[in-house]
Amino acid sequence: MADAISEKPARERSPSFPFISLKAAVERLTEYEAKFGRTDPTADRVYLAWGMSGDTSQSQQTLAALKAFGLVDYRGAGAKRFVTISHEGRTYLRAQQEQVRKDVLKRV
Repeated sequence: MADAISEKPARERSPSFPFISLKAAVERLTEYEAKFGRTDPTADRVYLAWGMSGDTSQSQQTLAALKAFGLVDYRGAGAKRFVTISHEGRTYLRAQQEQVRKDVLKRV
């Protein structure tokens, strides 16, 4: 009987899905870059760029969506986890040609 219980099939998880759309993520990335420029803030201060109140679940989920799309990277851990714009995010922000931006969006 104990063997039958321990052989229960593993539960399948749903695939992760970002909290916001790609379009909204790009808008948030632009706001982030306008507020912080090349400075890397800690993750608990990123909400300042988006006009959100405090380090809320909404700001954390928005940041996680940017990470899921590959637009930002983390450096460090815990209270000292810094957020930096990824190579793809920088390429999108600095692109002069619309085709380059479209290519970045396809990759992310």
